[in-house]
Amino acid sequence: NAIATFPDLILQMHVNSADSKEAWGTEALVIDGDIKSYKYGEEWCANLNKRFKRKTRREKTKGLKILDSDDRGVSSLRLAKLCPKIITEPFFLSNKSDIISKEEYADFMEWQLREWQK
Repeated sequence: NAIATFPDLILQMHVNSADSKEAWGTEALVIDGDIKSYKYGEEWCANLNKRFKRKTRREKTKGLKILDSDDRGVSSLRLAKLCPKIITEPFFLSNKSDIISKEEYADFMEWQLREWQK
């Protein structure tokens, strides 16, 4: 159980899909009011978009999708109260031009995690 180990950060990786083949974009899901997670989510979106020359889905919130306590995916994030926690959604599988290869994404994630460790 990751929660029992008192992590420094919880990072869940998801991908989107939609009926529309034109759906696109990057977003990070965070729990409403979790300021530490906002910072990490905004930074993740900005760096991913910069690296892959992409746009975020939510310009007004710098890529953040703010989750209410009853939204899907929140239950696992609520368990860890002390550390930042984000659900990352880098692209839409339903749009072939939006997909980032697993090698490129793994390379980005390794770089981003090292940046956060500095």
